[in-house]
Amino acid sequence: MKTAVYPITARTPLSHAIEQWSGFCQRYTARTRESYQRRIKNFAAYIQAATIGDIHLPELQAYVNSLLGSHCHTGANGYITAVKSFCHWLSDIYDIPNPALKIRKFKDDTAEARCLKVEEYRKILVVLTGSDYHLIRFLANTGLRASELANLKPPDIKGNWLIVRGKGNKIRHIPLNQSAIESVPYILNFSRSRTAIFERCHRIARKAQIPPFGVHAIRHYFATELLKKQPIQKVSKVLGHSSVTITEKIYWHFRHEDLAGLTDCLE
Repeated sequence: MKTAVYPITARTPLSHAIEQWSGFCQRYTARTRESYQRRIKNFAAYIQAATIGDIHLPELQAYVNSLLGSHCHTGANGYITAVKSFCHWLSDIYDIPNPALKIRKFKDDTAEARCLKVEEYRKILVVLTGSDYHLIRFLANTGLRASELANLKPPDIKGNWLIVRGKGNKIRHIPLNQSAIESVPYILNFSRSRTAIFERCHRIARKAQIPPFGVHAIRHYFATELLKKQPIQKVSKVLGHSSVTITEKIYWHFRHEDLAGLTDCLE
């Protein structure tokens, strides 16, 4: 069957443009390519445009707003990135105005800047079961970043140790306690893309009826709780920081009650 040839105009079928764009995406890594193609398929199903000329700013904005019904800001921004990339490509190839030029990403979730509280962590464990339960428990006992969890492979777990390749391609070793070891089989058997992890945290927060949180909020919990019982030098190593100064700046917090009796040594 002969492949249809379409003129390079705004009346080009959207389905044909997406097929061409999929070829363009071959330059990306397999993970990025799969992610972009899945998100553009979601976008096309929502917008239901027959041709590329039928994509306009109001429809794009409606799609972007709809993302918040099932995604946190971080998850929604992944879809927005894919759509903006696709529309930029359309503009270049088909010589049309970029319909997504004025589309903006959402402000980063405040969830990522906060620390999961002890009472919130305990509440989460009470209401969760299955892989959700083990995801939170594993993160809370290892302090992994989202990217580190996403890239975790079975060979990285050696006995009671987790070998992590972190920022700057630096290798660090995290000792696994019993809670983390029990959660390992569950962690290796579900989708661990960064977007999937963030969206799962978002759903878990709703289920536990607590404010939204992200992976770094759990890492923050891990660090602050560990600092209550272990020397900062050791905690810094486990977190993968290049210096204790970084650990101190980000995670070392004093409540006023922690300072009680501090001056009793003075005369």
